[in-house]
Amino acid sequence: MAIGQYAQELVGHILLGLASDSVIQEALSYTEYLQGNDKKVMKALAAIRREGLPVTVDLLMAKSGVSAMYFSTAMELAGGAARTPHMALSAFVEAAKRAALYKHAAQAIKLLDEGESSAAVFSHLASPPPVAAPRQTINYIDRAIELIDALHEGRQQALTTGIVSLDAIFSGWSPGELTVIAAQTSIGKTAFALTIADAFARQGARVVYVTLEMEPERLIMRLAARKSGISLFRARKGLLLPEEREMYRDAIRDAGSLPIRYIYGLTRTNEVVATIARAEADVVFVDYMQLLKSPGASRYEQVGTTVRELKNASTRYNCCVVALSQLNRTASHEVKPRLGTLRDSGEIEEHANNVILLWRDPSVIGSPEVLSVIVAKQRDGMTGELSLFFEKDCQRIYEDGLVEDIIAL
Repeated sequence: MAIGQYAQELVGHILLGLASDSVIQEALSYTEYLQGNDKKVMKALAAIRREGLPVTVDLLMAKSGVSAMYFSTAMELAGGAARTPHMALSAFVEAAKRAALYKHAAQAIKLLDEGESSAAVFSHLASPPPVAAPRQTINYIDRAIELIDALHEGRQQALTTGIVSLDAIFSGWSPGELTVIAAQTSIGKTAFALTIADAFARQGARVVYVTLEMEPERLIMRLAARKSGISLFRARKGLLLPEEREMYRDAIRDAGSLPIRYIYGLTRTNEVVATIARAEADVVFVDYMQLLKSPGASRYEQVGTTVRELKNASTRYNCCVVALSQLNRTASHEVKPRLGTLRDSGEIEEHANNVILLWRDPSVIGSPEVLSVIVAKQRDGMTGELSLFFEKDCQRIYEDGLVEDIIAL
């Protein structure tokens, strides 16, 4: 494909609402290497963004003078392509750099033909004009001051998990952040995520829980077990006493009354991103991200694409995304996990704002079990470790002496 076709595909992604602000801004920085309608459209797009207007086909047509056929083709290219916006951007940037090289080579040939010495030509090529144009200036200082004022004046609530020791060292539940919770299978990822989701919902946060493996009714049953303290196993086996059954039904109604919206049946990363775009949520949980399908030649590339798209969605749609993740199967259960044991992709560590690792020491036997919570990465805070209790049978995670707080909720 030529650079113009890549540019047109990117325009399609933008019109379909799939491209993040960072993708759009970087694409605009290569406008000088485009020609014809592609250049007109990119210039029109830049003008629309400067004016703070929504990007629509009608507005792009009016400002660029390009016909509707161009934009129809653009959206067909984006909709039918296996590339994500980031992949399309990478292809576009590579084509732009090639165009830059050809441009400088043509200038070199012209200089040689005009009698310039080879040394002068090499000097010219050694410091070519920059490929990327300056980015648009945004008043981030005012935004930062407004955020601090809103938090301290009560106009924006800082979400807490209700786990005092965790809240004391961790603050990674803010809009625009991607927090990854990772553990081996059956350690307690979903129980930990539901504990946090329950706490956020009870603070009035709008929560979306995207479940890729477990049906929503099973998640609600887990929340009910946590609330009531009644054995999930006995409930699922139909072994509850009449009074326990009534308590469990009340706990289910309580869980159902919370502002948690469950999404089930999605399989692809772009479906999750589209859900986030429509949800207008404060926090979105994704359980768990290795089950999502994304473009990529290998599993490593696919998971890398998934984590980048989730991170971009958190920024673009101003919400916190909490993604559950598996650890490498080769990692020993007997050794505490570390960032390097994140499964399938080092990009999880790179792009996530925060990473929490969960671990249970297999040598410690008893109930409740001890769950180690390791804050392995926190971009705007400290790292550290704390120990909680985990009653697996009723899905309760709590601190020493604080189980009564769960019952009182």
